[in-house]
Parts: sequence; structure tokens; C-alpha cells
Amino acid sequence: MKIAGWLGDRILVVFPDSSCLFDPSTTNWIALDGDPVASGSSVVPTWSDGVTWAGAHDQTLVVGGAGPVHSASAPPKAVWLAQWGIWDGQLLRSISGAGYVIPLIEADVRLGDDGALTERPLPAGYVLVAALGEGGSALLRSTLDVTDPGALSRPFTLFLWDGAAPTPSAVAARVNEVSDSTTGLAWVAVDYAFHEIRADGSLGSSIGGWDPRVSTAVVAPDGSVIIRRPLDGSSMEIEDVATGTRVMVSEACGALWWHASDLACLVSPDPSVGGAWHLVTWERGRAVQVVALH
Repeated sequence: MKIAGWLGDRILVVFPDSSCLFDPSTTNWIALDGDPVASGSSVVPTWSDGVTWAGAHDQTLVVGGAGPVHSASAPPKAVWLAQWGIWDGQLLRSISGAGYVIPLIEADVRLGDDGALTERPLPAGYVLVAALGEGGSALLRSTLDVTDPGALSRPFTLFLWDGAAPTPSAVAARVNEVSDSTTGLAWVAVDYAFHEIRADGSLGSSIGGWDPRVSTAVVAPDGSVIIRRPLDGSSMEIEDVATGTRVMVSEACGALWWHASDLACLVSPDPSVGGAWHLVTWERGRAVQVVALH
């Protein structure tokens, strides 16, 4: 069981035998149109750009949710297929409201909401981290940074490419992670504090520092909320950046999914005692909501 993201104001939850949308405002469940899980497809929803969902398996990419379900096959002789295979040929990253991109390969390969697959080269020696909207600009990192999955945990230098220059420009060194932003180009964690990348490629002031020896942290796309969790993931602290107000959640949530500053995550049952999965949602100004999934 997993969350694939938000479709509008609803959360897309993938069960072993079906995919459903959960409406936090009403706590109602709605069947997903064109659900590939219910039809037995090997490609299931894994990501959402807020408008559609997408998934990938064995060089096949599928996108749906805004009309008919579309599929595309990766070119069999594409040089980036071997790199994609390092990540089991399933890794995608959404471009807010504008489709999907395959990260950590030496090409800019995008899957549109209409199922169209496009490819263009990157400057030599770089792999794609994130595509920045529908234009040609993108965030890159050195190919040497991603020789194996373990390399992803090490700090790296992040570069900004305008889509035309022969080489990208360095944005920041000692980068720990990159995440989506709805107010700038992206959020970047440098030395374990968040900075927003402005439109001109400069970094904004830092917010939300944390100690990596005891916790991890993520920032909402609009920068209004920061989540901190202990390394064992046993709980999380939700901080409102503007007011400093903090809310503690005792549940051991998995991956976090954002819709503006709204949050969703899944809590798996303790294998030693069993029980139901739980869906945890939170909206600013409201209490944490926990729903058992039966």
C-alpha cells in the first residue's frame, strides 16, 4: 500500500487490488477512473503532478487521470536506459501540473500528460535532478555523484541550466536534497537548512535548520511548513514557519506528500502486533486527522 500523491484536493492511495481517491474534507473514498491496478496492469500509479498520475515498469510509462490512459515505451536503444535501470526503471519525478521527468539520467526525458515522450541531451557530464516547469531550464548534478544508489546520500553541488547554454551554472555546494517549490524554482537543503532558489538562480535566506545526527526534515512547497522527524521515524513535528507554532504527531509516518501546505502520509501497522494501516492528513489551522484503512 502506498500514496502516489494528490490529484487536486484528493489523495491517491494505491491498494494491492485497487487505487482510490480519499477526500480529507469529507473522509469519502472515490474510485479512480481507468484504475490500472484493478485491471491487473503491471504499471501502477507511483507519482502525481497534481492533475494526472503516472507509473513506469519495464521501459513502459503510463499516464492517466485527466481523460484516457496513455502509455509510451522508452526507445529500446536509448543510451539512458542503463542508467534508468540502476533505479529499477521506475523512478519518475513530477513537474507541477506539466507532466513528468526521469531524474538521474544523462538526458532530459519528459512524459507529457498526453502520453507523449520527448528527449533532449544535457550538457556532457551531468544528470538531471529536476525539470523547472514547461520551459527548458533544469537542475543538474555531476554524473560522478550518482554512480550507485549509495552516492545519493552524500552532499553534492547543484547546477542550474537554462536549456541552451553549453554548461550549467553552479547554484550551491554541500547540497543535501532538492524539493519542489511553488514560489521559486526549487527548495534546496544546504548544510541542513532550507533555502529557496530564486528565479535568477540565487539562494534565499535559510529557514528550518536541523541536526542530521538526530533527525531529518522536509519543507512544504510553499515554504510555510517544515516537518522534522527523528531518525527512527517514530513521530514527527509540524512547524508553522510564520508563527513558530509546532504540532506533534505520534504516528510513525512513511513518505510525505504535499498539496501546497496540506500533508498526507501512511502509517504501516506494527508487524509484531498487526492491525490496520492508517492515513494521516493535516491542513493548516486544523487538527491532525487519522483514518484507519480497512
